Amino acid sequence: MSFPPSQSSKLKPDKNSAPGIHQEKFEGFDFIRAIFALVILGDHAKLFLLPQLWGIGFLSDILYANVGSLAVPCFFQVSLFIFILKSEKMGWRYFSKNRLPKLIFLYLFWVTLKILFDILLDSSGASVPEELTFRRGIEFVVSGGNSPFYFFFSLLFVTTLAAVMVAFFKNVENPSTRLKLSYGLFIVSSCLMLVVSAMNLVNSSLGENPIKIANIILNIGQWDYNPLNFIPYIFTAAITVHEFNQKNFPQKQKLYGMLVLFLAFTLIDWRLSKDILHYSRISLVFGSWLLLYLALLSTHKPPKIIRFLSSYSLGIYAFHLFFTHALFLNNFYPLNELAEFMPGLDIVVKFFGTLAISIVLTLVFKGFPGLRVIV
Repeated sequence: MSFPPSQSSKLKPDKNSAPGIHQEKFEGFDFIRAIFALVILGDHAKLFLLPQLWGIGFLSDILYANVGSLAVPCFFQVSLFIFILKSEKMGWRYFSKNRLPKLIFLYLFWVTLKILFDILLDSSGASVPEELTFRRGIEFVVSGGNSPFYFFFSLLFVTTLAAVMVAFFKNVENPSTRLKLSYGLFIVSSCLMLVVSAMNLVNSSLGENPIKIANIILNIGQWDYNPLNFIPYIFTAAITVHEFNQKNFPQKQKLYGMLVLFLAFTLIDWRLSKDILHYSRISLVFGSWLLLYLALLSTHKPPKIIRFLSSYSLGIYAFHLFFTHALFLNNFYPLNELAEFMPGLDIVVKFFGTLAISIVLTLVFKGFPGLRVIV
């Protein structure tokens, strides 16, 4: 299966489909999965540090903050779009019998495997709390063992909320009312994200006397593992599904408007935010939403390499973490030797080496029927 996990992009053909949209298969999603799987690998392998080594530090900042940070939001947009589209046709059963068990299994499998791997290597990346308190236990579960596998918990969280929303909307007969509710909830959730950013400005202006409650909100909102950061994506996906079902996809004016909003909020992020890498940024919502629309409207058939990487994207995402976040984390002698020979060569080798190994491991797992569901 491709990333987003265990979720097919195939649907029955519709003779009345909107122009430019492939009903049988959303081929534009292959571009998102393939490209951003490589982007995440590049981020974790420190590939984006190369411009800094070449004296172009601002380009590294852009790659990390405005390219790398778009990957997870784009995966949420695609996953939630397909989930809501299918749930509206298949009902609650699709969530309870299909998506919920698979997401729980993916979370438990990969987080457990990563913890055991870290313990085996005695890695500094191992993050099992030494003293387990209730708070640390909750943080450990939500963060996927303090690893990028938090993605599975957050996806489970927002998918559950999306299932509740779809069930509620079943009682709202008027599509226009459902659309208004989706926009209203999107605006509310986005405003809450803006409030979190504002807390950062308030505390910065107070210097050594920050407001305690503002600190609490800020710490929660800017925590990368915080699933609340991804709530707006439920409603952007719902709005997109509504437009898709109504054969009323956005005109160029809306797409240009979203591009302007993305750029405007990106500039605000750079100008006012000290931490430009966390996910409580509204610019990421508009940027990933725009890419979702463009993927749906795309009429370009993906090249074979894109389709290949798309079908292996979940495996690339999962397996690469065992190398970039464990095996290659610290003083890995062969890579250190390459760095001394040519600065940055170790990063390039780490990137392509990890990519190749992740693809091979995914191929092996796909060969066993019982393991296919996890890659």
